[in-house]
Amino acid sequence: MEYKYNSVDVHYFNNNILRRMIMQKDEWYNIVRTTDPETSRVAAKQEIGRVRKAKDRVLELIMEIGGLSGMTDEELAYQDGVITSKYRTARVWLEREGYIEANGTRKSTHGKQQRIWFATRQGKDMYINIKEN
Repeated sequence: MEYKYNSVDVHYFNNNILRRMIMQKDEWYNIVRTTDPETSRVAAKQEIGRVRKAKDRVLELIMEIGGLSGMTDEELAYQDGVITSKYRTARVWLEREGYIEANGTRKSTHGKQQRIWFATRQGKDMYINIKEN
């Protein structure tokens, strides 16, 4: 059976190709709509830079301080004297992309169990790349 494309399909297809091409060039494009004002685009670019720095910092902490014992979210935040949510977005991204993984739990200062994060092989390679650049 042959599928007939209508104008909506073609527009959707072309828009997705264009988005993918732009995404490869500019990460910030993923977090703004095409109808957003320029101020939103500027803010998105700044946010990507902030998150990228946070991702690098979280991976550095896990590798350099966590070592063989790993690190919990609370321990990551404690190292830089920040609230845990500052690094949570970066840590979640690192986990989803396979750069870190949880292995076991440890009690927090409040007595709650927290997952312990370790760098994966891919994360160790990324860490080396960060340090070389």
